[in-house]
Amino acid sequence: MTSRPSDRGLAAALRFWGRLTVETLGGRRLDRVVAARLGAAPITATGAGDLPPDGPFVFAVNHFRAGLTMGTVSAVISAAACARPDVARDTLLIVGGPPRPPTGRLVRVVRRLMSAFWARWSRAVLRVPMAGNGPTLSALRAFREAARERPVLVFPEGRASALFADVRPGAGRWLGSLAVPVVPVGVFRSDDGWTVAFGPPLRWSPRAELRDVQLGLAIASLLPPGLAPRWLPLLERWRAAHSG
Repeated sequence: MTSRPSDRGLAAALRFWGRLTVETLGGRRLDRVVAARLGAAPITATGAGDLPPDGPFVFAVNHFRAGLTMGTVSAVISAAACARPDVARDTLLIVGGPPRPPTGRLVRVVRRLMSAFWARWSRAVLRVPMAGNGPTLSALRAFREAARERPVLVFPEGRASALFADVRPGAGRWLGSLAVPVVPVGVFRSDDGWTVAFGPPLRWSPRAELRDVQLGLAIASLLPPGLAPRWLPLLERWRAAHSG
């Protein structure tokens, strides 16, 4: 008797949440959570040879679908670990989002539980809360210090979508100021599993105001055209300008 796809999906979800719970209460090993999240899903990876052979660097990744965030992270880390085994153990995940003031007792309880969860995962996850129109200064300092010491994974869009959209204003300017290699990554899920494409580390323009566009073009060039329609006109112009 064979199991139905829905049964296999439920079993996979239970394995993931069980592993996440165990690691949250215990060793907090991100690599084990990654393995549990991926399960048997195949990964097709290209460009892993472009990863820096050692030292800290930044993965700049498109945020493919909100419901697949952990799967996206897992696919990137697993694909990179084939060339750099240390990334499975050492990568720091940057998590952002606007602050949400408490509006009721249940919300306050949930926020306290989430704060406790993030505190347990502080070795593997860095929260970058927003204040006004940008991240807090203390969070940016922590981001910069971490990027000097270990691999870091960040979603420059600042929001999740099936289609790669604009990068958050200032993301390229900020990443270009970190003085560590920044590797653009295109990732998506299809019926055939995960596809991960690593690009060569960015060679930043000396004009800081162009770096957001430069970052967006680098990521968009690694995705199928249908997943980056916003960038197609710019990509065509860029390729035409550099065809010689």
